[in-house]
Amino acid sequence: MKGKACPSCVELHPLELIRHQCPSCVELHPLELIRHHELGKRILDLSFICLSLPILIPVVSAIVFILGLSLIGRKESIFYKQTRVGYGGKLFVLYKFRSMKSISEEQGDREWTSEKDPRITGVGKFLRKTGLDELPQLINVVKGEMSLVGPRPERPYFVEKFQEEIPHYNLRHQVLPGITGWAQLQGWKGDTCIQSRVQCDLEYCQRNSLWWDCKILFLSFFLIFSGAVSKDV
Repeated sequence: MKGKACPSCVELHPLELIRHQCPSCVELHPLELIRHHELGKRILDLSFICLSLPILIPVVSAIVFILGLSLIGRKESIFYKQTRVGYGGKLFVLYKFRSMKSISEEQGDREWTSEKDPRITGVGKFLRKTGLDELPQLINVVKGEMSLVGPRPERPYFVEKFQEEIPHYNLRHQVLPGITGWAQLQGWKGDTCIQSRVQCDLEYCQRNSLWWDCKILFLSFFLIFSGAVSKDV
């Protein structure tokens, strides 16, 4: 008869579960412990989205309306789609509200966006400053491709580059990528020190728990409402 994971084990991240020895969970295979953790994280993500719907619906509707007006006469969608590397190194399509003028696919996949990039539109500047351009990624969360909290997903070009230059870079792909994360709260985003960003990502992977996810979400909202957020990813 299979055992049940104790509360302390459920709080542990999968990277720690393999090495964890707990008498209460001795009958459970490590993969079962991992599923306990992932289930808790999934419940947190979907519960947060459902509880936020009364706020999200009018906000998203307003953004769609304003973006639609700003794009009149331009053959561009209000949504911007880009291929990113997710859990287990699998590719997926990430969604964002359009905040920049259209660029070539190769240029978009191989260049960082700076805060003063001339391609950023007036509406886009506000969306990026507040982080509202990331809201469509809730679709990725619902689809199970992302979580609310985790390392930011990177473009394939940069993943290939960084995994050759930075030790243990691919460990960040052992968790679901997130809309916000520990590295972003520390200011490591966009064209900043990639080594420091990866160090924060790996620290998150090592220490990750549902409680820490909640803390990161709270701090992310605090930074957004205090006007201290600027998205350059």
